[in-house]
Amino acid sequence: SNIKKLDISSKALNNEYKELYQSGKLEDLVKIIKTTFLRNKLRKDNNKKISEKDNEWFNKAEKLLYNELSISFDKTYDETKKYIIEKLSEMCK
Repeated sequence: SNIKKLDISSKALNNEYKELYQSGKLEDLVKIIKTTFLRNKLRKDNNKKISEKDNEWFNKAEKLLYNELSISFDKTYDETKKYIIEKLSEMCK
C-alpha cells in the first residue's frame, strides 16, 4: 500500500505509536500495524524474540481499526477482520 511504515529510532517509537493511535485516523492505525508487523517480522527472520511493545501496539491498533471498519461495513468485528484478510490475500497473489 501507499502508507509508509514509520522510520524512526526505537526509543521514539512508543511516543509516535501513542500519538498515531490517539489521532483515531484509519491511515495512522494502518501505519502502526504496518510498522509493528514489519519490525517483528524482521526480528523473527533474525531468530530474535518479538518486541512485546510492538506486539501490544499491533493488537491495539488492529482492534480499533476493525472496530471502526465494522461500523462502516455494517458487519461484526470478526466478519470485518475476515473480509480484510481475504482482500489483502487477493492483493498479494
